[in-house]
Amino acid sequence: MIEIKKTNKINVDMAQSIRRLESIVSKHDHLRSSMSLEFGMNQLSDMPNTFLLYDENDLISVMTIFMPTLKTAEIYAMTHPSYRKLGYFKKLYNEVLKTLKPYVPLDILFICESQSRDGLACLNKLGASFSFTEYSMHYIATPSNIPKLEPTDLWVGRALPLDLEDLVVLSQRIFNNTEDDARRLIHKSMSSEHKIQYLASLNGIIVGMGAVSLESPSCYIVGIGIDPEYRGRGYGKTLIKKIMIEQIMQGNTDLLIEVDSNNDIAYQIYLKTGFTIKVALGYYKKTYDHYND
Repeated sequence: MIEIKKTNKINVDMAQSIRRLESIVSKHDHLRSSMSLEFGMNQLSDMPNTFLLYDENDLISVMTIFMPTLKTAEIYAMTHPSYRKLGYFKKLYNEVLKTLKPYVPLDILFICESQSRDGLACLNKLGASFSFTEYSMHYIATPSNIPKLEPTDLWVGRALPLDLEDLVVLSQRIFNNTEDDARRLIHKSMSSEHKIQYLASLNGIIVGMGAVSLESPSCYIVGIGIDPEYRGRGYGKTLIKKIMIEQIMQGNTDLLIEVDSNNDIAYQIYLKTGFTIKVALGYYKKTYDHYND
């Protein structure tokens, strides 16, 4: 019997079932990425973010939603090779659309590796078009490769609650997000026990920001940015290095960061800092301006 479960709290059994399915799918499709089960930075923490389809007690398909903004939903999905072309992806996708209905119009971004022929064929059938590539980059710290800092006046430290409003304004300048989206994301970083919000200041003026997520064995570095007026002076490289050094000193030596292929400046900074490409993920967009039941 086919059963669909949806949740915003993945328990241990669910996580283990997802990883078992992922191992089968990755081997079959020669994939290098891993489905993220971290949703702490989701704009809607109460919304179901994981949809699981079971045949009896066997997990055969799973789909996740991550909403970095209220107008963008990123979807990652996988189905057991033996159960493909049976309509199970469509069943999960319809459940996802019902969940996203209150937020239409919005852009849905499907994440797919280029070697996943079945995945690309499915996205083509849906009418999703290629938007950009995102590189997942990796850095494993050892005693011999800890980043070295050049002399600088840029101070980098952990943000305090009183910095929230200044960071909201700065986030809008850097990332062109809305005030509400910026405030929700930064507040989550500042209030979660698994996240750290950083800021960078120059002579008392906040000119940069970044954060880390510590919900998995790896340390994810996210939201790195420098005020447009202060770019081109090496502050971005200093900011990322100082965050890396603090995390390495705390024992977090497995670091991950993601960068849009269109952001060549950030990509080059991360390469020069020592990050290497772990996997390239294609993002395929489909815009929904209405929803039909």
